[in-house]
Amino acid sequence: MNSYGCEQFREELGDSLGDVLSPAAAEHLADCDDCRDLRHDARAAARAVSRAGADYLPPSPEALEAKILAALDARGAGTTNVVPLPKVEKTAVMPAAPVAPPEGAAQKRPARR
Repeated sequence: MNSYGCEQFREELGDSLGDVLSPAAAEHLADCDDCRDLRHDARAAARAVSRAGADYLPPSPEALEAKILAALDARGAGTTNVVPLPKVEKTAVMPAAPVAPPEGAAQKRPARR
Protein backbone atom coordinates (compact mmCIF):
# COMPACT_ATOMS: atom_id res chain seq x y z
CA MET A 1 0.00 0.00 0.00
CA ASN A 2 1.28 3.46 -0.95
CA SER A 3 1.51 5.81 2.05
CA TYR A 4 1.94 8.81 -0.25
CA GLY A 5 -1.35 10.70 -0.26
CA CYS A 6 -3.02 13.93 -1.24
CA GLU A 7 -1.77 15.83 1.80
CA GLN A 8 1.87 14.97 1.10
CA PHE A 9 1.40 15.78 -2.59
CA ARG A 10 0.00 19.23 -1.71
CA GLU A 11 2.95 19.87 0.62
CA GLU A 12 5.37 19.02 -2.20
CA LEU A 13 3.36 20.71 -4.96
CA GLY A 14 6.09 23.25 -5.74
CA ASP A 15 8.53 20.42 -6.39
CA SER A 16 6.08 18.75 -8.77
CA LEU A 17 5.58 21.71 -11.12
CA GLY A 18 8.50 20.74 -13.32
CA ASP A 19 8.64 17.79 -15.69
CA VAL A 20 10.35 15.44 -13.25
CA LEU A 21 8.27 13.80 -10.52
CA SER A 22 9.32 11.52 -7.73
CA PRO A 23 8.19 7.95 -8.28
CA ALA A 24 5.78 8.23 -5.33
CA ALA A 25 4.22 11.45 -6.70
CA ALA A 26 3.91 9.97 -10.19
CA GLU A 27 2.21 6.89 -8.79
CA HIS A 28 -0.15 9.03 -6.73
CA LEU A 29 -1.04 11.23 -9.73
CA ALA A 30 -1.85 8.15 -11.80
CA ASP A 31 -4.65 7.31 -9.36
CA CYS A 32 -5.81 10.73 -8.05
CA ASP A 33 -7.86 13.01 -10.30
CA ASP A 34 -7.99 15.80 -7.70
CA CYS A 35 -4.20 16.05 -7.35
CA ARG A 36 -3.74 15.76 -11.11
CA ASP A 37 -6.15 18.70 -11.60
CA LEU A 38 -4.39 20.65 -8.81
CA ARG A 39 -1.00 20.13 -10.48
CA HIS A 40 -2.41 21.17 -13.85
CA ASP A 41 -3.89 24.38 -12.40
CA ALA A 42 -0.72 25.16 -10.45
CA ARG A 43 1.46 24.72 -13.53
CA ALA A 44 -0.85 27.02 -15.53
CA ALA A 45 -0.66 29.65 -12.77
CA ALA A 46 3.14 29.36 -12.63
CA ARG A 47 3.36 29.93 -16.41
CA ALA A 48 1.10 32.98 -16.17
CA VAL A 49 3.11 34.45 -13.29
CA SER A 50 6.39 33.87 -15.13
CA ARG A 51 5.09 36.05 -18.00
CA ALA A 52 3.65 38.77 -15.78
CA GLY A 53 5.22 42.10 -16.56
CA ALA A 54 6.92 40.86 -19.72
CA ASP A 55 5.27 43.65 -21.70
CA TYR A 56 6.38 46.40 -19.30
CA LEU A 57 8.69 48.96 -20.84
CA PRO A 58 10.38 51.34 -18.40
CA PRO A 59 10.33 55.00 -19.38
CA SER A 60 13.40 56.46 -21.01
CA PRO A 61 15.67 58.53 -18.73
CA GLU A 62 14.49 61.67 -20.52
CA ALA A 63 10.81 60.82 -20.03
CA LEU A 64 11.44 59.99 -16.37
CA GLU A 65 13.24 63.28 -15.82
CA ALA A 66 10.41 65.20 -17.49
CA LYS A 67 7.83 63.44 -15.34
CA ILE A 68 9.74 64.22 -12.12
CA LEU A 69 10.26 67.86 -13.08
CA ALA A 70 6.58 68.23 -13.97
CA ALA A 71 5.61 66.79 -10.59
CA LEU A 72 7.94 69.22 -8.82
CA ASP A 73 6.50 72.13 -10.82
CA ALA A 74 2.99 71.04 -9.88
CA ARG A 75 3.93 71.27 -6.19
CA GLY A 76 4.67 74.96 -6.61
CA ALA A 77 7.60 76.87 -7.97
CA GLY A 78 10.13 77.95 -5.39
CA THR A 79 8.53 76.12 -2.47
CA THR A 80 10.44 73.65 -0.40
CA ASN A 81 9.81 71.41 2.54
CA VAL A 82 12.69 73.00 4.46
CA VAL A 83 11.68 74.74 7.67
CA PRO A 84 13.88 77.77 8.44
CA LEU A 85 15.79 77.63 11.70
CA PRO A 86 14.92 80.22 14.34
CA LYS A 87 17.31 83.17 14.55
CA VAL A 88 19.66 82.96 17.50
CA GLU A 89 21.23 86.01 19.06
CA LYS A 90 24.99 85.97 19.10
CA THR A 91 26.34 85.93 22.62
CA ALA A 92 29.84 85.85 23.99
CA VAL A 93 31.00 82.36 24.81
CA MET A 94 33.04 81.91 27.93
CA PRO A 95 35.57 79.08 28.04
CA ALA A 96 34.61 76.23 30.32
CA ALA A 97 36.44 75.91 33.61
CA PRO A 98 38.83 72.93 33.82
CA VAL A 99 37.28 69.90 35.47
CA ALA A 100 39.32 67.90 37.94
CA PRO A 101 39.53 64.16 37.23
CA PRO A 102 37.69 61.88 39.64
CA GLU A 103 39.63 60.69 42.64
CA GLY A 104 41.78 57.68 41.88
CA ALA A 105 41.70 58.28 38.12
CA ALA A 106 45.03 57.94 36.35
CA GLN A 107 46.50 61.26 35.28
CA LYS A 108 47.59 61.59 31.65
CA ARG A 109 51.16 62.57 31.25
CA PRO A 110 52.12 65.02 28.54
CA ALA A 111 53.67 63.40 25.49
CA ARG A 112 57.46 63.57 25.30
CA ARG A 113 59.03 65.31 22.41
